[in-house]
Amino acid sequence: MYYTKLTEVFAKNIMLRAGRRQLSVRNKDDILHAVDGAYLSMQPRTYKKVKVQNTATKKLNRTGVLDNLAQRFEDYFNAPALKTQADFDDWHKKTCDDFLVDINNALDLAGYQNVCYGKAQKIVNVTFKNLYLFDDVGANLEYFKFCHFILDSANMHWYNSVSKKKVTTPWSKLSDKSYMDIQKDIRQYLPTQTKYPANPFEAEFYVWSDYRF
Repeated sequence: MYYTKLTEVFAKNIMLRAGRRQLSVRNKDDILHAVDGAYLSMQPRTYKKVKVQNTATKKLNRTGVLDNLAQRFEDYFNAPALKTQADFDDWHKKTCDDFLVDINNALDLAGYQNVCYGKAQKIVNVTFKNLYLFDDVGANLEYFKFCHFILDSANMHWYNSVSKKKVTTPWSKLSDKSYMDIQKDIRQYLPTQTKYPANPFEAEFYVWSDYRF
């Protein structure tokens, strides 16, 4: 796995939010710091209101939603590491689906439109990226072996520049099928080039750094 100065900005931000330096991927309270940061990257400011709110539901309650997601990550890191890409893909899909149920229930109660799978993949994938900077990651690298490539505006710009399959749908509006089609395409492409690592999770650190502006 790669750990370079490209990751320092992520590490610094998470450590500052946590208020301490020792963070573990196996501790739910620590994981919540990674989830909180990933939630902001999901761009919640873009939620759209769809109905008049009453005083009992005017504020979006995200606490339980993020707690449930952190619990799934704690369970993941405290269980034996998954052995195949297919097993990880299944876990990832279930995690995104469960998050969508939770966040869309909360959004509905607060009078907002539901969000799509693209938002779910963003918070799940960025959480992994944040957790990769925790202090005990060296003893837990096997849990990151099959992680996905984050899809956001910068990374989709890169993808469309190298893929024959041009995607015009914004990352936030991607369906689960479109998302996995892109992941599989990236997995096939990366080993054919030499600029970035062949592993999608590792490559994303570098692609995002090159294309974020």
